[in-house]
Amino acid sequence: SIHLESWPEYDKSKIKEEKVIIIAQIDSKIRSQIEMLIDSTEEEVKKNVLEDKVIKKWTKGKEIKKIIYVKNKLINIVIQG
Repeated sequence: SIHLESWPEYDKSKIKEEKVIIIAQIDSKIRSQIEMLIDSTEEEVKKNVLEDKVIKKWTKGKEIKKIIYVKNKLINIVIQG
């Protein structure tokens, strides 16, 4: 009978996320999103964001003053001009 069965146990490894959506901002305004593997390095995220066609459109001909990265959450590109 079902009432004699034990309650199923969960496996934490099965609920772990493998990918994360990184929000890409230009001057604190959301411009794009990219999907990356969780715990990607800052350099990998910067490279992928700067190659994104939407981000290229916003940064074309402008000087990047600073890039702020919050791990597994967002990247903000501060531009001049």
